[in-house]
Amino acid sequence: MRQFLGVLLYMGCVKIPSLEHYLSKKSLYRAPLFSRIMPRNKFQLMLRFWHFINNEDSGNGHLCKMIGLLDHLNNTMDNIYYPNKNISIDESMMLWKGRLVFRQYVKNKRHKYGIKFYELCESDGIVLKVKIYPGETTLGKHLLGQTGAIVLYLMENFSGKRLSPVKR
Repeated sequence: MRQFLGVLLYMGCVKIPSLEHYLSKKSLYRAPLFSRIMPRNKFQLMLRFWHFINNEDSGNGHLCKMIGLLDHLNNTMDNIYYPNKNISIDESMMLWKGRLVFRQYVKNKRHKYGIKFYELCESDGIVLKVKIYPGETTLGKHLLGQTGAIVLYLMENFSGKRLSPVKR
C-alpha cells in the first residue's frame, strides 16, 4: 500500500498526459521508476478498487463513498491552518464527461459539464474548505436560501477564528 501511495504522489510531480502513459513501455513516455516499483496490472487493480468506506456502512446519498474523506480533509484544514483575513467563496467545475447522476451543466464555464464545487479559498489559492454540489438541496430549508446555506456552511468554523495577519 505504501508503494501504491508513493506512486500516486510521485505522479503528481511528474507530468505525463495520461495514466496509461505513466506505465507505458514506449520510449517517449518511459518512466522506469514506475515499472520498477509496481507492475501496471497491479497498480490499475488497486486504483480501480480503492475507496474510503466500508460497503456495508454506505448510505443512500450520491457522495456516500467520498463524504468521509471530504469531511476528514475539511476538519484537518480547520484544525491546523489559520487563514489570512482575505478569504473568498468560489464556485468551480471539475471536468467530467462520463455518466454521473449529479453532473452539472453550466453554460458560462470553460468546462460546461462537470462536478460543481463550492470552495472557501484564500487570496493566494489555498483551499480551506470544500463542498461538492450533489445536484439536490442537501442543506435543507434555510431562511437565506440555498446560497446562504452554502455560505454559512463554508464559514461555520472560520467566522470566530483568529486570523493570521495579511502578508504583503
